[in-house]
Amino acid sequence: MIRAIRSELVRVRRSWPMLVVAMVLAAVATATTFSATGGGSGSRGGSSTSETATATATAAQALTGSGGIVAGLATVAPILGLLTLVLWGSSVARDFQTGAIRVLLVTQSRRGVYFAGKLIALLALTATLAMAATSVAVGTALLLAPGKDISTTSWTIAAVGSGLFNTLVGMLAWGAIGTVLAAATRSVATAIAGGLGYLVLGEKLIALAWSSASDWLPGGVITNVFNGGGTTPYVQSLLMVLGVVVLAVAASLAVVVRRDVTD
Repeated sequence: MIRAIRSELVRVRRSWPMLVVAMVLAAVATATTFSATGGGSGSRGGSSTSETATATATAAQALTGSGGIVAGLATVAPILGLLTLVLWGSSVARDFQTGAIRVLLVTQSRRGVYFAGKLIALLALTATLAMAATSVAVGTALLLAPGKDISTTSWTIAAVGSGLFNTLVGMLAWGAIGTVLAAATRSVATAIAGGLGYLVLGEKLIALAWSSASDWLPGGVITNVFNGGGTTPYVQSLLMVLGVVVLAVAASLAVVVRRDVTD
């Protein structure tokens, strides 16, 4: 197992640019979220309409709550999920496309151990991405709050932990979906295009005919977890997302273990 994990870590370390991308996106999303509050004397200018002033006041009020410290993180979380789908899907599919799976199975003949090692390494990288994005989002929020007249007295470490947990769980769900598609298709392009197409566009089309689609389909419940709740209770959405992760990983493992690698 340790050998399998180490082997995958050596390969995924080349994905470090994603860490930079995640941090930049977190900073931009947080700055954009705080810019909606206006700031300082600019938000009191006479040129603002009453509707704009009301929206600005509402945004500022929301940021003073305990979750305000990770408000930007919730905004960028879906994009982090897309990055995770690409990362996991390409990692799994590339082994089959390049034929590397045959070499890997020579050093580790037990496919279940090989696959578990890969997932653990990808989990470690995903957790690093989530923690880096959270740290940057929190740091940016603390930096911008004084200039925007946002009170930080209600901001708590618990809210940061909750935001990190929700982001990580959602990212893992996207990654698991990318994994099962990659294991089934053995194609990087197909796995990524299929996952993004369904989660970004497919569910929106389904929602046109089924108004409650976001309460039950993977993309919708993952979004609910990212946001810490939605149209369905948070616990219900969380359990459904964890179910998606378990089912996707189990299906991927079954394909990897039972399917001929020469197919």
